Amino acid sequence: MRLNILACNVISGVTKSYNRRLPPVLKTKKIDIPAINYYKYGMEKIGKHQISSALIDTKGFTIIEIISVLVIIGILSAVAIPKMLSTDVYDVVMEMETLKTHLRHAQIRAMSHNESWGISITGGNSYTLQKNGSAAPVTLPNENSNTHSIANGISTTPGTKIITFDDYGSPGNLDIVITLKKQGENSQTFTITKKTGFIY
Repeated sequence: MRLNILACNVISGVTKSYNRRLPPVLKTKKIDIPAINYYKYGMEKIGKHQISSALIDTKGFTIIEIISVLVIIGILSAVAIPKMLSTDVYDVVMEMETLKTHLRHAQIRAMSHNESWGISITGGNSYTLQKNGSAAPVTLPNENSNTHSIANGISTTPGTKIITFDDYGSPGNLDIVITLKKQGENSQTFTITKKTGFIY
């Protein structure tokens, strides 16, 4: 009998001790030792779940993805950017448009004066305005003479060619194709259409 009373007193004391440690909300209810153990176990489980969820939801880049991006940037900087900064293609286009303008000038003179006018390309790096098969005594548009020197590094194909327009503005019965390149690259081509003399 005395042992039972002693055991009850010990259990009651432990329960009161746990109740004093609990938050105020939980102190309003009488909680026995198994309930306290369940409360502690439940909080531990919730904490572990929250930590694991945080690890799963964490987003970022792997080292392989970062290295792949750096490799792509390196390739672009080595290949694409120098081409974007190059002005070679613009130089070729400018010379091509200048030659087309001078050809149209010769064509208009031929149609206006009922004479043979044209352009004589020499060496692929210069050309001269011609009248009736010889150098014309007039200057080319926006030039100081009847000869235009093509910019350094740019050449024409064919390298030597005489293009003549008759009084109808026709270059003859065959299409004439002229190609300009700078150091063998960035080629630009235009055509003088047979009979009509249309330049495109």
